[in-house]
Amino acid sequence: VKKVENLAPRIKKNNKKDVPVSGALAYIINYEQGIYRAPVPYMYHNHKFTGLARSMGAGESARIYGTYQVKMHNIPQVFGSHIQHWNKSYDSARLIFDNPIVRGTVAAQHNHLYSEVSITKRGQLSSGKDLLDLLKSGVKGGKPRIFTYALTDDTWYFSETGASFFVDFTSKHAMHACVREYVRYAGEFQFQRNNDNTYR
Repeated sequence: VKKVENLAPRIKKNNKKDVPVSGALAYIINYEQGIYRAPVPYMYHNHKFTGLARSMGAGESARIYGTYQVKMHNIPQVFGSHIQHWNKSYDSARLIFDNPIVRGTVAAQHNHLYSEVSITKRGQLSSGKDLLDLLKSGVKGGKPRIFTYALTDDTWYFSETGASFFVDFTSKHAMHACVREYVRYAGEFQFQRNNDNTYR
């Protein structure tokens, strides 16, 4: 998973830029010195109205907008004291964090998109293959999907991102992080198929 591997720097055992999906997720699930070893539960949130608005904004055909919420184990053990503060040099971030009204609006958006009411699917991930299956190998309509994410101390929040303003707004890192001052990591990720049909 490209860039998702920023989730666990210690995974980079061979100084490789990318790490196989299965190895990365297994490392988080079964941290080598972990106290708790178990599959990670996930929740998928389905938003038809938001999907319609996003599609109209992007000039695309209507489709469902989904957010994913994965409860992660061992994050503090893997990352230790490493955290990331929101980027104060980024103007778009300052517009959110320096304005109480905008910040409250983005927090409300997070609560809506990740609400219990919107959950349409629950399950567990035990391997990288489970993640690939959940996200359909990161492909939609024959095109690669790009996801925006935020990782907190215990949860990985993400959704598919896109180029239009509305799509961009509903998939920004601040929204996924519920405008927290600090997160473990935030960014974008996508799947890339290797020549041997494995993924990174």
